[in-house]
Amino acid sequence: MMQPRLTRAEQEAVDYGIDLNLLLLNLELTVQQRIEQHQRALDMVNELKKNFDRLHGIPPESSQNSD
Repeated sequence: MMQPRLTRAEQEAVDYGIDLNLLLLNLELTVQQRIEQHQRALDMVNELKKNFDRLHGIPPESSQNSD
């Protein structure tokens, strides 16, 4: 597969050691696809936090505001 031609700024980032693969792949997605991908990642983080808290005896956060 042929590599896409990089702009000067992109090439400088690569030369500096930055991996642009995920950035370039995400830019191929529609806005809706990126939102859905972000929501799945956020859901996973929230589930991991909930399980961590449960395993370590940390009570669930109250759904009421203290304002």
